Amino acid sequence: CTMSTLSVNTITAETGNTVSLASGKTLDASNGLTTPAGHVIQVVRHIIPDQSISAGSSNISFGNYSITKHHASSNILILVNIEYSNTPTGDSASGDDNSSMKLRNTTDGVYIKNRAVYNESDGFFATDTSHYYSGISGLTAGEFAHHTYHTTASLLDTTNTAGQITYQLQASAQNSAFRMGRFGDTSLTMMEIAQ
Repeated sequence: CTMSTLSVNTITAETGNTVSLASGKTLDASNGLTTPAGHVIQVVRHIIPDQSISAGSSNISFGNYSITKHHASSNILILVNIEYSNTPTGDSASGDDNSSMKLRNTTDGVYIKNRAVYNESDGFFATDTSHYYSGISGLTAGEFAHHTYHTTASLLDTTNTAGQITYQLQASAQNSAFRMGRFGDTSLTMMEIAQ
């Protein structure tokens, strides 16, 4: 049997409005397919392992996570689901227990965020809490809190780059040890959205 090539500009149904393939046959569009705007082209999910950083750390990497875009014009929607904890490592006159997280597109060199958050122009999440209990009834100086947080975010990367895009999750901690992924699901879900 000799294979042949059919070249057409438009395919239409002879009757009705549906064009169908014969039963048991498939259409291979791996060499190119134009999808409608808003269509989800692919989904990639990354599980973030249990890891930690010490107090006083700034913009420490919590791993690199990638997706390979099929089209430069596509946007990447990133769903962030993160659980982390702060555990003070010593007394503090101020009691500030601030921490923050950032997501950096290392391929294009930009931070992905919706807007600036507290004390972090490039971050997508930040906290401003205290672990210093001096003067509070029933507690004395040197008694500390263990804070556990759960945060979600929807971040949109609109950079016009094709191929593999790598994101680095970063965290900072002021006066506490910062631990991510110990007590619950911690993940990044990336979706390529056609434009």
